[in-house]
Amino acid sequence: MLSCLERNQDPERAHEDYARVLLMVAQHGDRYARRLFVQQHTDVLGGYSAYLLHLGDGDLEAVFHDAVLSRGGVWPKTLMGLRLALPKRLEAQLEDPWKAWRALEGYAPGGLEIDPVCLMFVDPHDTPYVARNAGRTVYFCCPHCLESWETRRATGGAELRFLRIQGEAGSRA
Repeated sequence: MLSCLERNQDPERAHEDYARVLLMVAQHGDRYARRLFVQQHTDVLGGYSAYLLHLGDGDLEAVFHDAVLSRGGVWPKTLMGLRLALPKRLEAQLEDPWKAWRALEGYAPGGLEIDPVCLMFVDPHDTPYVARNAGRTVYFCCPHCLESWETRRATGGAELRFLRIQGEAGSRA
């Protein structure tokens, strides 16, 4: 899984990690998670991100579900679904634009959490970087974020930013 330390990587790996997070958000995210995903990926979505953020919550959810049809080898039905599944700015760098989706055919995200340090999406079933705070479990994308959070917490300088997202019943605290 992609960590905040691996953002500058080869295009094939970047697209697979992008698609993995897209699947997590589509399956487990709520309206806040979908909007955060689009905002975090404006660099690859380009002008499509402004259009996506302008959509209503129901329409944006439909675009996410349309985009993940790619995992089953089906082309998305809409232009926005296609551009979300295969961002134009990544497409030109990829030898096989659909390779990432084929690689994720069996992937089933176990949930969705957000790293409180870098705000990256984390599958709680895939990350070994976990801490407990005030009876809550906190998930991190990499050892650097976990160490940073533990250091700030030990010195009393860390206010925990929780964004717990689980489907439409999710809550932001």
